Amino acid sequence: MDLADLLVWIVTLSCLGYSLRGAWLDRENMGGWLWICPPVLVLTLAGHFSGRRHWLIAGEIAWGVLVVGPTLLAVVYMRCQTRQRYAAARRVAQVMRVLHPGDGWRELPEFMRALDLAHEGHGEEALAILQRHQNVRTANGLSATSMLYRVTHRWEEFNEWRKEHLPEPFLTRHPGFLPVVLRAFGETGDLNALLAWFHQFEGKIEQLPADLRGFCRLSVYAFCGRPARVERLFRGAISALPADVQTFWLATAQLAEGRTEDARRALEALTAAPDRLLRTAVARRQARPLADPEQTLSEASRAILAQVEAAHDQEERFGAQPGLWTRRARVTQGLIAANLILFGLEVANGGSTNPRSLLQLGALSYPLVRHGEWWRLGASLFLHLGWVHLTMNLLALWWLGPYVESVLGRRRYLAVYLLAGLASSGAALAKMAALEPDELLVGASGSIMGLVGATAAIAWRGWRGERARPASRRLLFVGIVMASEIVFDLFTPQVSLTAHLAGAAGGFLCASLLRHHVD
Repeated sequence: MDLADLLVWIVTLSCLGYSLRGAWLDRENMGGWLWICPPVLVLTLAGHFSGRRHWLIAGEIAWGVLVVGPTLLAVVYMRCQTRQRYAAARRVAQVMRVLHPGDGWRELPEFMRALDLAHEGHGEEALAILQRHQNVRTANGLSATSMLYRVTHRWEEFNEWRKEHLPEPFLTRHPGFLPVVLRAFGETGDLNALLAWFHQFEGKIEQLPADLRGFCRLSVYAFCGRPARVERLFRGAISALPADVQTFWLATAQLAEGRTEDARRALEALTAAPDRLLRTAVARRQARPLADPEQTLSEASRAILAQVEAAHDQEERFGAQPGLWTRRARVTQGLIAANLILFGLEVANGGSTNPRSLLQLGALSYPLVRHGEWWRLGASLFLHLGWVHLTMNLLALWWLGPYVESVLGRRRYLAVYLLAGLASSGAALAKMAALEPDELLVGASGSIMGLVGATAAIAWRGWRGERARPASRRLLFVGIVMASEIVFDLFTPQVSLTAHLAGAAGGFLCASLLRHHVD
């Protein structure tokens, strides 16, 4: 498969994914994708199957500008907002409202300007901007009003306004309002309502992006006096929060827990913070006592709090995505390096698409294995046919490897990787013997499909043993990957479906028999 064919597959899958999500899961916030993705997909496929190269190129350019670009910009926007870099978030939103004017981006640059002004100490100008949208009955207008209450810390008034303007059916459709709603309950001391609402909307909260999910949990942990849990959030989902803001929330949790002196010292140090909104929040926290969780929480609320903590634990174990450049991914780093080194030897030895070079370095060949060269079953796992093949497999290893390694541990992870690869090579060899004795086979994809199978085994154990919803989401992810891989293999004669399925089965079986760190 060359780069052009691969790009057509990527365009097809991404456009279908966004269209389905916009049609069935989040039409109000992603409806714009329904106007963009189908025409891009039709143009690309029409160019591909008709041979009209200019159509194909036009479709791929449109995909890059209207699909890839906004996807990346949305990630940048959320990071800027979490880090309270509102000027940068405003610039990103200005681009996004041009590319996707129908998905709620139109007013966001103005809202980000208001927040930036408020943080710089220009409160009156910020309030004037937000007040202009206060009577608009769209989601963005309601967002402006909620920001208005938030920047002025009028939480009691917000609660009264919420009863009329943010009813429960609206929050079901727009769960992005839940972080501020939950915080308002905590700020006004209604801890039982805070936990009851979190429990009621738990399914919607789980569908939010990781940082918004983190903000929902932050209100629960801080106002219920769980500083250790707050610190865990700062090491994970909302690690991008500025240090002063983290200090504020940790002090809030310490106050609720009863560690008054530690909290007061931390808050006193924040009275000189450059962030004007933070100083206002600090003044409120110093002037108003928080509700005492020990005296306030009912038995039902305590049970919900325990469930929230248990769900958080499960998300860290089954939903986390460790980075490649961490100590938990040393074997994955080594495997990537090994593949790159062997690819360099291919290039130096005559080229990565040269059959003679591949044979010399260990490509899987039935006649040679039959004559005793069994080492090729393992060596072929580290060779690749061209840089596109290499890039695809290394990106997949980058994505899948760190999680499986963090769960199984280094030795067991390496064993699964190699055994799944050998299962893949063995199945491919059997097929060669029966149908294609002169074929050559190279690639790490059998081992990588083994990691897909191992991920399924880990998630299945978590779902079967704990009914962990993050584990069920991973199972769904594995199902989508497997379905996409089967379709891809059936329409791509250069790849071996047999080898891929054998690798996935081998990885699932091996990981099922091994001990997991998440047990």
